[in-house]
Amino acid sequence: MTMMTSFGLVLLGVVVGLLSGMLGIGGGILLVPGLMLLFGFSQPQAQGTSLAVLVPPVGIFAAMVYYQHRFIQLNVVACVAAGFLLGAYLGAKLVRKLIESFGSAMELSRRQLAGTIFQSPVTDALRLGVQRPERSTFNNRV
Repeated sequence: MTMMTSFGLVLLGVVVGLLSGMLGIGGGILLVPGLMLLFGFSQPQAQGTSLAVLVPPVGIFAAMVYYQHRFIQLNVVACVAAGFLLGAYLGAKLVRKLIESFGSAMELSRRQLAGTIFQSPVTDALRLGVQRPERSTFNNRV
């Protein structure tokens, strides 16, 4: 790897890290496309790299600040993390089979995008049964 490539990867990491810390986004929305478009990674290579980067302690520092401001509920984190752990494992196991089924990573990406477009109404319907914390709890912290 050249010095310029290393610098570019660090710069991408800084940009993704800043946006992740501010907005709670990163891997799938910024890092994977960045690695593919800027550095020529295949989709599975970019996804694997993104997952490896997100392994602690990367997010721990931003999470500590959010926790200090009481923006994190540990019981919610535990539940989501348990589901995320299982989902990430199953997703990693399935990716090869999905690529084989659809013929290419690009076709899989196209279908994932189509699924995302139609996801919003389903997500809205599921939210109807979820009890949210009172907004005043969070508004007092800002």
